[in-house]
Order: sequence, then C-alpha cells, then structure tokens
Amino acid sequence: MRKWIKLLEAVIVFSLIVISFISINSINQLRAARYSGSIDKAHHFAIVTDEVSSYAFNKFIEGIDSIIDAHDAVFEVYEVGVQSSDAIFDMIQLTEVDGVILKLSNNNAYSSQINSFKANGINVVAIGNDAPESDRDLYVGTNKFQLGKEAAALSALATDRQGRVAVILGNEYLDDKAVATNNFVNGLYEGVKDYESLSISTIQYSTNLRAEIIVDEILGGTETIDVIICTDPLDVNRVMRVLVDRNMVGSIKVIANGNTPEIVEYIRKNLVYASLVEDYEELGRLSIEYLDKLNKEQVVSSYINIPIATLKKDNLEEVHP
Repeated sequence: MRKWIKLLEAVIVFSLIVISFISINSINQLRAARYSGSIDKAHHFAIVTDEVSSYAFNKFIEGIDSIIDAHDAVFEVYEVGVQSSDAIFDMIQLTEVDGVILKLSNNNAYSSQINSFKANGINVVAIGNDAPESDRDLYVGTNKFQLGKEAAALSALATDRQGRVAVILGNEYLDDKAVATNNFVNGLYEGVKDYESLSISTIQYSTNLRAEIIVDEILGGTETIDVIICTDPLDVNRVMRVLVDRNMVGSIKVIANGNTPEIVEYIRKNLVYASLVEDYEELGRLSIEYLDKLNKEQVVSSYINIPIATLKKDNLEEVHP
C-alpha cells in the first residue's frame, strides 16, 4: 500500500513539474515574440486586444511607440483569439506587470479579470470603451455623449435637417443595460432636439442580430428610413452590402464610426456620408502617460477624453492622407 502511495505522489510531483515547465516556457516564448524592445526597463506594461490587424490598432501602437522610451518602459501585446482570454490573463498575472491596458471590443465583459488585477496591485486602463462596473483606474477614449451629439448633427446635414434615423449599436454597447444609461444614445437624442424634423426611428444592437439582418428588417417595414448610424466599423461593411444589393446606396445616408480602409473608400466613392473618428495615436500616448502617473501614485481623473474627428469627402486627404 505504501508503495502505491509513494508512486502516486511521485506521479503528481512529476506532473506539476511538467505543467510548470510548459507554462514558464510558453510565457518566455510570448515575451520573446511580443516585447516592444529590451526588457531592461523600469516598467513593464501589458496590452490586451482583439484587433491587432486593424488600422486603428496600428495607429494606437504608433502613439505608444512615440512615447514609451520617455517613460523607461516596455510593452507586451497579448492577442485574444490567438490564445484564450483566461490563459492570457493568467499569464499576465504571472509576469508581474506594472500595468495593463485593455483595448478590447467590449472591455466591460472582462470586469472580473480587471478586479482580479486590481486585487493584486496592478493598475488597469480601459481604452476605447469603458468598463464602469469594474475597478479599473481610468478610461481613456471619446466622450460618448458628445459622440452621440456629433452623430445627430451629421444626420441632420446629410438629410437637410429632416428625416428618420435608424441606429445600430455595436459590440461596445450592451443591450442588457438601460438605454437611459447609454451616453452615446443620450447624446444622440439631445442632438436630435436641435432639429425639429429629425427623429430617431429605431435603436438596435448588432450583438443580438447581425447588422445586415437588422437593415433588411428595417427596409422591409412600413416606415421610411433616411439615415443609418453605425457605431461599429464591421457593421458598416454589412450595412453597405445590403444597400448595394437593394440598389439603395445614396437614397439612405450612412454615418459610420472609424477610418478603416473600407470606410475611407466608401466615403471617397460617396457611399458613406461621413464617419466619426477617434485620434488613435493620442489614445496610445495618453494610455502610457496616465499609466505611468498611476504607477507613480499620482492622482489622475478616472475619465480622460480624446478628440473626435469628422471624416468627410471634403477633408478626406487632410484627415486620412
């Protein structure tokens, strides 16, 4: 009996050693592949994202690259999708980083992981969309209320101040939250008040139903729609496919969000009226600046706004050369 117990103990110990070796080796490989530079720096930051191939992310990284050395820091990028989010968050905890930047399509979905970081003394910055229910230190991004007002103003310009507006909210907006707490929607309604003959017809979520299905249902209804506002660049592509198939390009104006190559081309060809764009490089710079301040235990605001640019055909080359 004792022999079996000792053998079992030996197997367990050996298994733990193998698991530890594999975990450490995986982390070391990830470090070697993803570090922005020498690890001989004062600070080590982790960036978690699900959009490494996008134009926005590339500009975001350019902003970080422009300032990272000035803060004697190095950053490491973890891509959700290549590895599971649970594995990534576990790795980050093990590497003992000084701070985490979350740039995910829905940061709020990771509130429990954010709280775990904070419980372990790791500062967290949410980028692009907020995680207000978490213990994150600060949010860096656009003022969503102002973004909504800008979308309303563009809708008015596109329709000569009259018409019905359909809104498709993307991943960063959760349909299980009351509309009254949605700053973008509040700003949109506030902006529409300035135009007597402009109204919001419907607000729907592409997390529930794909954007092309939403548009098909809207166009098949009894009400005429003059403008479609999309908050997600991916939804813009899907909406455009439906409008092209139905030969309704131009008769329905589209207000987009972002400046992906596809959206830029749509604007250039007069298929999309305008797009609201965050300053992605400034987003990168400010995320590092404020994370550094947090690490130095300086008092910072919990909400940092960045500028909003309006991309239209008449300023296309200036805003997006």
